[in-house]
Amino acid sequence: MRIMKKNENSKKPFFANFLENQISKDEQNAVQGGATSVLTDNVQTMKYPSDSEDGPGNPTKPIYDTAQTMKYPSDSDEDYSEI
Repeated sequence: MRIMKKNENSKKPFFANFLENQISKDEQNAVQGGATSVLTDNVQTMKYPSDSEDGPGNPTKPIYDTAQTMKYPSDSDEDYSEI
């Protein structure tokens, strides 16, 4: 039974090599990752004021609630004289 050893001369995958070659070694060393403090992450997208998620928003006035579209007089959908 042979025990296979990891070949240290094996090729890197193409995309790993491609991505690593996009920046220099100095830039690679300058890149840091990991979690950041909650206190420093204060950039936040505010919701739009008209979202009305927290309540009814701006209530309408009764004068605007009664406006409705009237049907066109020439529709004749209630004119039964043509039967």
